[in-house]
Amino acid sequence: MKILNQTVIHKTLVKPKGEGVIIGQDENSIIVKFEKEETTFPFPLSFEKFLKFKNVDFFIFFFNCFQN
Repeated sequence: MKILNQTVIHKTLVKPKGEGVIIGQDENSIIVKFEKEETTFPFPLSFEKFLKFKNVDFFIFFFNCFQN
């Protein structure tokens, strides 16, 4: 599933530092560009622990794709 350019929010960081955009992706990781840094996260595990999508509709779609 391609998720490039989606805005995400880090669950433990505060705005605006906690909001970033996915700028890179492979089958096991994503790169998120935050205000002052780029961070690599495991994919899709990071969405269970650290990240959530800002767009609620995409968030629902994403999690429905990984259910089962």
